[in-house]
Amino acid sequence: MKSDFRDGKPGRLYCGSPIGKATALCYTSPAGNAQRRQRSRRKEETMQLERRAPSEMKLILKEHLLQKGSAPLFVFPSNVALDSWVEWLVRHPEESGVQAVALECFTAWDRFKGSFLDTQLKDKTAIPSLLRKLFVRDLIHRNNTQERIFAKIIPWDKADSPISYAFTDWLAKILPSLALWHEKYAAAEAADAIPADEEDGDYLRLYRAYRSFLDAHAFFEPSWERPRFSGSSNQDIVIFYPELLEDFADYEAVFAGIPQLTLIRLPEAGLPKPPVYKFQDSRKELRRLLLHLRALHEEQGVPWTDIALSVPDIATYAPYIRRECKAYCVPCNLRAGAPLTQNSAGSVFSQISACVAADFSYDSVRALLQNEYVPWKAAYTDKKEALVRRGNEYRCLCSYREGGRLVDTWEESLTAADGDLLAFYRTLKNDLSEICGAQSFAGIRTAWMIFRNRYLDTEAFSEEADRILGRCIAELDDFIEIEETYIQPLGLASGPRFSFFLSELESKIYKQQEAVNGISVFPYKLAAAAKFPYHFVIDASQRNLNIEYKRLSFLNTQKRRRLLADGSGTDMLDSNVSTAFIAMYAKDAPPGEVPFSFAEESFQGFAIAHTALTIREGGYAELDERDFIRNEAADMLALRAGSGRRFTPAMQQAFRAWAQKTAPCGSGQKRESTDYLMRRAAFLLKRTHNSPVYGLSEEHAETWKLSQTDMRMFYTCPRLWLFAQVLRIREDTLDTSLMQRYDMGTIHHRVLELFLNARMRSGEPLPVTDKQSGRFPDSTEAQLREEIAAFTQQAVHDASRELAQSYLVQTMLRSQTALIAQTIMDFLHLFCRAPEKPSPDELNSHTGIAGFGGFSVQGAERCLSAPSQTPGVRYIGKLDCLLYEPGHPVRYALIDFKNTAASMPAATASWTDSEGMLADFQIPVYATLVESNLCAQEAGLIEAAYFYAIKDGKRTLVIDAYRGAAKNSDSESDTPKDATQFKAAAGKALESYAADFAGHLAAGEADALTPGSASAFVDVKPYLQCVSCSYRSICRTTYTVGRRAPNDSPETKLSQG
Repeated sequence: MKSDFRDGKPGRLYCGSPIGKATALCYTSPAGNAQRRQRSRRKEETMQLERRAPSEMKLILKEHLLQKGSAPLFVFPSNVALDSWVEWLVRHPEESGVQAVALECFTAWDRFKGSFLDTQLKDKTAIPSLLRKLFVRDLIHRNNTQERIFAKIIPWDKADSPISYAFTDWLAKILPSLALWHEKYAAAEAADAIPADEEDGDYLRLYRAYRSFLDAHAFFEPSWERPRFSGSSNQDIVIFYPELLEDFADYEAVFAGIPQLTLIRLPEAGLPKPPVYKFQDSRKELRRLLLHLRALHEEQGVPWTDIALSVPDIATYAPYIRRECKAYCVPCNLRAGAPLTQNSAGSVFSQISACVAADFSYDSVRALLQNEYVPWKAAYTDKKEALVRRGNEYRCLCSYREGGRLVDTWEESLTAADGDLLAFYRTLKNDLSEICGAQSFAGIRTAWMIFRNRYLDTEAFSEEADRILGRCIAELDDFIEIEETYIQPLGLASGPRFSFFLSELESKIYKQQEAVNGISVFPYKLAAAAKFPYHFVIDASQRNLNIEYKRLSFLNTQKRRRLLADGSGTDMLDSNVSTAFIAMYAKDAPPGEVPFSFAEESFQGFAIAHTALTIREGGYAELDERDFIRNEAADMLALRAGSGRRFTPAMQQAFRAWAQKTAPCGSGQKRESTDYLMRRAAFLLKRTHNSPVYGLSEEHAETWKLSQTDMRMFYTCPRLWLFAQVLRIREDTLDTSLMQRYDMGTIHHRVLELFLNARMRSGEPLPVTDKQSGRFPDSTEAQLREEIAAFTQQAVHDASRELAQSYLVQTMLRSQTALIAQTIMDFLHLFCRAPEKPSPDELNSHTGIAGFGGFSVQGAERCLSAPSQTPGVRYIGKLDCLLYEPGHPVRYALIDFKNTAASMPAATASWTDSEGMLADFQIPVYATLVESNLCAQEAGLIEAAYFYAIKDGKRTLVIDAYRGAAKNSDSESDTPKDATQFKAAAGKALESYAADFAGHLAAGEADALTPGSASAFVDVKPYLQCVSCSYRSICRTTYTVGRRAPNDSPETKLSQG
């Protein structure tokens, strides 16, 4: 019940239940006691001091409320504490002694200062906080453009760039403390107790400039003046625990002579050390605490609203708390705000600024256009999407300067075919530039209204977005008023207007209104004095709970000690109030409850408990059995392991309902889906690869064409092959980078292809590297460098469509042609070493042919096809490089280029293992193609097969006839293997794989498309492959992750891929 009751007029009354006639204060017990009557006489003209434990707050309130006379005024550290105690008083009349209280008898510290403390400067006005910052910005501007004012505290920026104004908030925060600094500094200087330096000179000039500004324009800085107490001498005032107030020391001298004022302070000694639970990690800490809160609510009937949670690092913990509370069905009300520009409609202002500041980089434009907090008009929906996708495709990462000119990659990349998008981009760019470049706050508002009316659908704004944007515009209106009232008349130069406006928006905290009645979650310190029957503090580490109030904190420790020492060597104006806050939070803990907890492995790193707390182990461990989420996971694991545990009847009923709802219309639907996949696979394997480049004709139209890629993917996992090669599913991502993973490798391959094809056409063999210098002979070296440089230019020009249409990538590649050419030359120096065949005595120790200098080129990027022994199957492939030995045109060397060594298969991957399995199909397929097309016709053979890494200068030997010529080892496994052995082993295995592959697909068997295929060649290792598969988010096969258990037993964790 509320009504008004003041000076004969209605005042405010808060009652727990309806009462008859409204009075200023309702009592349920006789007024006053002897102790209160004695205090009311007040013989001493000084404020009263009581040291009382925090647990006595309700007793203190009762004593003062029931004393005879006018109602006292209670001053609480925060509004949260005030509201909670008023609520407790009227909800517990049996303890408080009252059923209703007048709300004007309760106030918070900040409101109390504004109402009862004022200055005697009637002819001056307190300086607004915005004007204080404008003074600082004007000072920075003059420091940059006129005379240099500061030598050390801020850098000198002759260009007066926006970044120099980043010191605005810091300097503005210093200004209120400069009077104290000047007083202490002047005294120390007079006593020669402190040597002067440039920093002190800067602060002195700042103080004098601010003092002159205040005097010249009839302003005063409230913290520079000694306030006067203006309260009534007939009303008692009780201030609760001023230790919690950071600025109380500024006013303590004012209160010293106020006899009707009582300070309730903590005892000087004897504060208990509350217990704290220690957990291994923060997730366990939060999970178990929520289980405990559920137990309090369900078993003890504690209302959710009687529970509070305080969090020191609430910015980090907030998303985890929301997620875990939702998962464990604990309603929560987050009582912490966020900046207007963070995760809200107000973010549009910061994104506009980011676009202009980053010269319309891809990331900044994408963030603005994909902002879901503000609705765009339907006419721009497709244009937004198309512009972002074009930016991704053209890799418009950023603009750059060339020859003093700013090159906009959007402008350069968007061609005539993208005329509508280019016009949209230019209009958007101009509108955003108008907002950020406005010369006045009124100009910002005008430019914003143009942007809003042109692009945004004002009718589609959510209620929350409308409130936040309304708040932002209200802040802008305040700026306009300040501009008209002060900036223009006083001639202040405030620097870039929009950046100043944005910095203020970022400092304004907005608390979203939540209608949930649940546990209250507060930032640490805010609710320390509040009354909650159950109040918990998590993440109570030494770092988080250590709170120090420091005066003149902008000075280093040495200077602070010199200025603030009271003569005894102590810091008279510093205080560590950590234990005070800990005592306040522990005041209402019921017996047996542990109000604090911390985790050694917190989200911020390793942590230890605060020294004012007593560590306890095993917090709420018994509640793990009630964790329904963990129990459900355990049941799933148990069912998978076949442990005998079964679903409950309720779970079975729910599953049957789900299965019935989601079941196909009939059994034919599954058959139809499988048939479609098989038809799609047949089309791709028969038709897509049926190209003349592989030497195929219409007679091969109905044969299966298998590439090494098809076989590698299929026998890694059939579903991987299905998604990648049959359905051709690609990740749709808008993330981009200047160069993708394989781009540079593609260019390197193209340069080598041009070089090798030129040699093949001319009939010239490969040059031979000089063994001593590691280079080609001088004339050859110079000629090759010219050739490679020309081939590099052509490769960059012939780059893939995606690279060629990106202006930024093309510009970068043109600047890197010399580096690319040098990489190829370095590789050729290695690749073209003289073969140096070993002598018969060196065969066993020989590590392979040294190089391929002098070999002739048979083909580069050559496409071949060959029939398999399996009817209706042909192999296809594109060979990077095929060479033949000088004088022996039928003795071939098969080379596959990789860009880096990490891409090369292991040396044994192309050979069969002890079970006849292949790990890599590339060389077996390519060798089969060469033997079928060249060797069989000309009685040739493959002398060597290698993988070469272009950038790393490394190689992997697969076949080498010289190394394999010796057969002296007793152990066949240790004997080097030649092409004959390779064909006998790997070739035979390849045919088995091909027959298995074609057999499954030809039969249209659905199990061929699952990791659990009946094929003996499929051995999916979920703990290695599924967990890193790019298709795991859409593959609906249940797999296990973690380390592999012995004998393929179930793993420790289930996941859905």
